[in-house]
Amino acid sequence: FGDAGDSFGAAEAARIATAANRLAGPGHRIALAGAMLSAGLDAEAEALLAGVEAAGNVTPDQRRAIAQLRAGLAVRTSDRLNAAGNQAQGFEALRPVLSGDPANADANLALARLFQGARQPAEALRVAEAVLQRDPRNAEARAGAIQAAISAGDRQRAESLLREAQALAPRDARTLVLEARVARGFGDETRARALLEQAQAQRQAELGLPALPQA
Repeated sequence: FGDAGDSFGAAEAARIATAANRLAGPGHRIALAGAMLSAGLDAEAEALLAGVEAAGNVTPDQRRAIAQLRAGLAVRTSDRLNAAGNQAQGFEALRPVLSGDPANADANLALARLFQGARQPAEALRVAEAVLQRDPRNAEARAGAIQAAISAGDRQRAESLLREAQALAPRDARTLVLEARVARGFGDETRARALLEQAQAQRQAELGLPALPQA
């Protein structure tokens, strides 16, 4: 039943895309491609974007929007291949994005995840730290760098990255989660558990929700 539903969804998306190509302007078609990507209809979105580009009447802003959507698609493809253990193909999926936009943060962080998946934490750390140099408040880059430092057994670097997070966002529950990750990564399960309980309580307070009983 699930497969039939997926096939129906893809067929319906293709029909809508065909109609959009005939009836809508580039801006509407790009927005529709974004919605398709959000729904997981990658092939249909790519076909629609190709149709927009083939029409040849896109503005510079629309071309940038297309590039952003394609970058998102490449990152998702790379992560999927990484999860399947196929890091080589994951690198190939990212190559066009990184060639055209070497500083693209999302693509670089996907590259760091590929290095992690390939058991090359030193390379993962190098890439994630390069993103942090450009954007010290990038929480995903910091988490990735800390995890890479833990995987590399570099406690000094992991704790240095954590201290920077604490200075930037001392009252953020996510900072407590990072601290817990460092503690767990170097064998202190008791401290990690206590920090996660603190993070849970702090997050509940941030959301204005009643405190939950501790597990």
